[in-house]
Amino acid sequence: MLYNRGIKQSLIDTIYSQPIKLFQAATFTEKKNQLGLVEALQDRHSSRFIISFYGEQVDKIYFNELERAVKINHKHCIRLQNKI
Repeated sequence: MLYNRGIKQSLIDTIYSQPIKLFQAATFTEKKNQLGLVEALQDRHSSRFIISFYGEQVDKIYFNELERAVKINHKHCIRLQNKI
């Protein structure tokens, strides 16, 4: 059975009209799985997220792999920054 929860479609459209901003401040390591997030993004969601990663490059090989994945997913707004 379906119930009307009182949320109007116009309110939902307003909430989701702005991109969701994700911010992570952590070291760039496999344990944090930044690469998994970047690879999971789909092109149809390219305008829905703004992702900023800040951190220290502990594992250079992992960071280079992450940079390559960001370049491949160039439709998405993903920023890799040094530590704060």
